[in-house]
Amino acid sequence: MSAAAQLAVLPITLTHFNQLSTIGLVANLGVVPLAGAATIVGLVAVGLSFLSQTLAAVAFDAVWPVLLALRGVVALAAGVPGAVVHLPAPGWIAVTCYVGGLALLVAWHETRVRDGRPAQGKDGHSATPARGGRGSLLLAVALLALAVGCAAWPLVRPPDGRLRLTILDVGQGDAIVVELPDGRALLVDAGSGGPARLDAGERVVAPFLWNRGILRLAAVAVTHDDSDHAGGAPAIRRLFSIDEQWTGASLPVEPRRFGRVLVIPLPPLAAAGGRRNEAGLVLRIEMGLASFLLASDIGVARERQLVPPRAPSSSARSVRRSRRSRSGRATPTDIPIRACSPASARPARRSTGPTVTARSSSRPTAARSRSRAGPRDASTASASTPKRSARIDGHGPHQ
Repeated sequence: MSAAAQLAVLPITLTHFNQLSTIGLVANLGVVPLAGAATIVGLVAVGLSFLSQTLAAVAFDAVWPVLLALRGVVALAAGVPGAVVHLPAPGWIAVTCYVGGLALLVAWHETRVRDGRPAQGKDGHSATPARGGRGSLLLAVALLALAVGCAAWPLVRPPDGRLRLTILDVGQGDAIVVELPDGRALLVDAGSGGPARLDAGERVVAPFLWNRGILRLAAVAVTHDDSDHAGGAPAIRRLFSIDEQWTGASLPVEPRRFGRVLVIPLPPLAAAGGRRNEAGLVLRIEMGLASFLLASDIGVARERQLVPPRAPSSSARSVRRSRRSRSGRATPTDIPIRACSPASARPARRSTGPTVTARSSSRPTAARSRSRAGPRDASTASASTPKRSARIDGHGPHQ
């Protein structure tokens, strides 16, 4: 019964929580009896309350040891390594195949029970299952195998050779996921977190990474210690394996190369006038002739130092991320992607340059690209021009 219940709710737990319990069946051997005992004693206490408040109080007090034992069993099971495995949320194809396979499996089982199989034949030997029942069983197994394959595809799919930057909507703060052409991933900031705040690292960043099939991070960079940038980092460290961790105080000695991508940490400046934003870590990501500048919350003056003016004939792509104002009111999330020279930004007839995809996980209307053809949706804007320079910069005076 416990296994059937867990199989029935498996798509729901994966879709909403990205969790698969590997110890649930064993834990239920202790949890179910204790939960049943607590329910029975509680109902008895409710009944006694109509007769005597004293007897009801004694019965209610008797429930507490059972509940404490139940909590202890759950905590013990949760402490087992590998008790919970985080996986991508299944798509509709996987869910449809899974539900169909379970339905056929249940129908096949009901047919066997109704027909009395395994039954004895006239010669005393076991009766051979009907061919139709065997076909239902094979189809159910095939559908379940297809469901598992579709659900596990994000984990096993080969790298597509593209560089992707995804800006996650974490409210006030930043969280940028950089997916490298070789399949590895970097995380720059993890959104807000901390006491009495929504943990964007656990509620937003982690589910996105799991759904993309990312279970290990090549590096996590925290640009500065403000809670809207570093608050979600502890959850990321707890839920993912991380190869390298970068902060403004612990920069790599030299630029780090990840296959065809070069990540260059720019050393932070001293915080002039007490502005901590100016001391934030800035990263430049380069792949071929494509370049992105992740500028955190630095001011315009330092940004101009890092991004010199380009010649009119050169092309550039700028992705701007708005944030909350100092008063705390949310400003519209607008992520324009601008080409400085539309004529020079046209794809070459035979382009051999890198392919770069810049995305934002905000609402589709919140990201627009402006070019000579007018505004368009930039939630999955792609550029494959042979010469392309881009930067992702953040403005905002919040500390």
